[in-house]
Amino acid sequence: MTTKILYFISVISFLFFLFINIESPIKIQGDGVFYYSWAHSCFFDGDIDFKNEIKHFSDYDFYSKKFIDENIVTKTGMIPNPYAFGTAIIWMPFVAIAHWVSITFFYFTENRLFFPDGYSYFYTLFVNLATWAFGTTSFFLIFKNLKYYFSNKISLVTTISLWLGTPWFYYQFLEPSMSHLASLFCMSAFFIFVCRILEKQKISFVYFFLLVFLAVAVRWQNIISIFVFWGVYNLDKERKEAENKISTLVIAATASVLFLQAIAWKIIYGSLLLIPQGSDFLFSDFYGITTLFSSNRGLFFWSPILLLSLAGIFLWKKSKFVSAVIGFSFLGQWIINSILSDPGGGDAFGARRFIEIIPFLAIPLAEAIKYFWNRKIIILVAGLVSWSLFLLVGYHYDIIPRFGNFNLFEVLRYI
Repeated sequence: MTTKILYFISVISFLFFLFINIESPIKIQGDGVFYYSWAHSCFFDGDIDFKNEIKHFSDYDFYSKKFIDENIVTKTGMIPNPYAFGTAIIWMPFVAIAHWVSITFFYFTENRLFFPDGYSYFYTLFVNLATWAFGTTSFFLIFKNLKYYFSNKISLVTTISLWLGTPWFYYQFLEPSMSHLASLFCMSAFFIFVCRILEKQKISFVYFFLLVFLAVAVRWQNIISIFVFWGVYNLDKERKEAENKISTLVIAATASVLFLQAIAWKIIYGSLLLIPQGSDFLFSDFYGITTLFSSNRGLFFWSPILLLSLAGIFLWKKSKFVSAVIGFSFLGQWIINSILSDPGGGDAFGARRFIEIIPFLAIPLAEAIKYFWNRKIIILVAGLVSWSLFLLVGYHYDIIPRFGNFNLFEVLRYI
């Protein structure tokens, strides 16, 4: 029965993806322009000069137009790109398929809609398809990991609650050119490895290296959770035989990303080390309470289902090492997100900067649901998820401001 439900959800979500994309794919815009520029420039031009990409997107994207109109360039004369290159890597197979499909369609139809320039119909469609695939695969990965510790019923309820009750659903379907679902996919797979390693099970070291590399390359902030795991792993004195290999892989994968990123920064900015968003991006203040509870994308305001995860951290007793990774990863992500100059993440649905911690918080959420399991907890979970969906509808239809704080009572009166 559970398998049938999972496939039913997958089919329905794919049909929804087609419904909102097949006629006119959701545009690449905002941060997505810079993520895609890495892929387009490398695949089509063989360089990381983004001027022609930004010029193309300036026809409709606000910041691309600003960069072109104001001639914003670095000291090397290149267009700045303050975003990590990893999302482009993970999109690249989809871009390659889109290119082949575009060439084929254009050859037979000569329709400019399919012109194989990296911007036409199929390129955008396949980037959006990649994000749908990452979100759906993350669903299965999180469910699979939960099944290792919990019943099918608890695992399914937990996974669906996280899918609908966090920014996961929104960025999977409505802003698919962002990097969040690529990051969620990497960290969902990585956390399965974390649990298996800490449970003293065998793993593929090749896949582990690739996952660490991709997780860091997609989002630098993932280093926090990776090094939390590494620290906890080294606390277990029974692991001496494999300890050096795991440590070597973590360091080598992370160093490889940082080396490649530094080379790219040197080419683009003229410096090997820098904060590409600007020196005032970090440590302007500490917004700890705002990051969690504010209407300006506070984690628990927009995704209150995760409050149950906090309770579950203290309830779950099966592995002190896994619990430590979950707890300290969440703490690290909260601290780093609270010292940024813009704690809400600008134009954002919910606490999008926490999305990669979702696989970690799935276990304590499942534990809390199991511990309190009865009709009342189901009603509570449904209510918390419904609140997040209410905010999603309000945000998508511009009833709720795209950034900053808002007065909830004014929103309710408007409705």
